[in-house]
Amino acid sequence: MNDTPWLEKKAWAKNQITSYTKIQLIISYVFSVIWSWICYGLYIKRDELLANASEEPAVYLLLLFPLSLIAILFQTYKQYSLWRTIGPMPLSLDPFPGAIGGHVGGKIACKLAHHSEMSARVKLLCIKRTHSNNSSNSGVREHVEWENDGVCHVQANSGGCDIRFRFDVQEGLPPSGRVENSKTNVIWRVELEIDDKIQRLYEIPVFESGEKSQHICHGTETYEATGFAAGEALSGIAQLKRTADKSTIYFAPFKRPLNGVLLVLIGVLFASIGIIVDMNDAPMIFGIVFPLIGLGLALAGLQYLGKALLVTIDSENLKSQRLYFGISFSSQSLPIKDIQSFYLKGGATVSYGTKTTTYYQLFTVGKNAQKYRVAERLNSRSEANKVEKTICEIVSAYKR
Repeated sequence: MNDTPWLEKKAWAKNQITSYTKIQLIISYVFSVIWSWICYGLYIKRDELLANASEEPAVYLLLLFPLSLIAILFQTYKQYSLWRTIGPMPLSLDPFPGAIGGHVGGKIACKLAHHSEMSARVKLLCIKRTHSNNSSNSGVREHVEWENDGVCHVQANSGGCDIRFRFDVQEGLPPSGRVENSKTNVIWRVELEIDDKIQRLYEIPVFESGEKSQHICHGTETYEATGFAAGEALSGIAQLKRTADKSTIYFAPFKRPLNGVLLVLIGVLFASIGIIVDMNDAPMIFGIVFPLIGLGLALAGLQYLGKALLVTIDSENLKSQRLYFGISFSSQSLPIKDIQSFYLKGGATVSYGTKTTTYYQLFTVGKNAQKYRVAERLNSRSEANKVEKTICEIVSAYKR
């Protein structure tokens, strides 16, 4: 058995790990060429298409293809210009490789000029990727096993800036590579975002060693800027009010609405398809099933948009109240002396481009092991840690 498997992979061996940006650029180039060829074919047949447009109005939709080509070419050029400006941004791990039971950290060299308001956020993820080949369920499925995030330390240098991060990684997590006797691979991934406009994605080696960082002295999860950023994000979805008698945290409706809006739009689309095919003498089953599916999706979206959570804590009880569109539907109450612990639950994981988002919910656990929801719609681990710390402080104050 090889004691240094990370040295066998060319991309890792020299501890100068490059991001996937170059690969993404190549894909963009290829796609731009293919799309240009399609648009050129439409241009050649433009007279024939326009002649048939009066009988088939849907042909006019083909005119959108050249417009989309302009957008694709512009985005590709923008990515290429950015690549030329800031370079490959290699990541050097410290320690190398990253250590389960120790630290996972590193330095990213960036040619971008440092400025006082520069912000670099980083997310470290451990992902289990399973390949399935059977006839009933084929494809690739990813599950986020563990993650943490925060704000990087950024320091100016003669060529631009250095971006540093470091996380404590608990024991018991799986190392990089294939899980023995299975179709599952473990991937450790670093996602970097600078000033909300530059994204980089790195796949890194992480193994069980317990090693500590030699040159990065400050942890990202405990960095003051990480707590401040999490607090700023929380203020956009939750309202905290504290008085001498009680404290309330209100997670308002219509916050972070993307998931709900998408469900409503998909529901309307399904219902519209059902109505259209029914009007065109399609089998009746389509006219029934599609609108019903659309109605269900739209109602689920509206439920997501309109739900709210009100948590009230005083010297006697913790009360969790569920509301929809401002109307109370249910509530739970737990004597504050019976609070045993808090439990953080990861929910849906959504991947878009180079960004992976896991939504968290926070529960408190009573003596009877029953869970009471006290926070929701948290879209980062740092937010979840921040709200858990805040609620723990409030509960501790009232317990005294």
